[in-house]
Amino acid sequence: MPGSCRRITRDQLFEMDVLAAEFAELQFDIVIATLFLHHFKNEEIEKMLGALKRKVKTGIVINDLHRSRTAYYLFRLISIFISNPMVRKDGAISVLRGFKKKELITLDKKLQDTAGSIRWKWAFRYQWIIKKV
Repeated sequence: MPGSCRRITRDQLFEMDVLAAEFAELQFDIVIATLFLHHFKNEEIEKMLGALKRKVKTGIVINDLHRSRTAYYLFRLISIFISNPMVRKDGAISVLRGFKKKELITLDKKLQDTAGSIRWKWAFRYQWIIKKV
């Protein structure tokens, strides 16, 4: 919902549309991006990360899917128990749109004035930490 902003806690944690006017006015210590970058094209990711990098003091923490055959077929097997057809279809597509490590490394190298580290995590995910230098 464009322009929406909802305060979650009194400690300055917000849920906000990055296209909202309110977002342009804010600065952050850390930005956390979890399980959504795979929905964007690389050019859009580069643009988004560049904008976020200008807004953060410390860095960005990204958690996203690892694209692999094993992850895909395991999800398909597990999804037998999911009754919602949209969740089954979207989950499979999301795994197919996930990242290979070399793709994240390529994106990381395009960022200026940062130090990135990419690690594989359990459940077919990558943790990408981008520290501002």
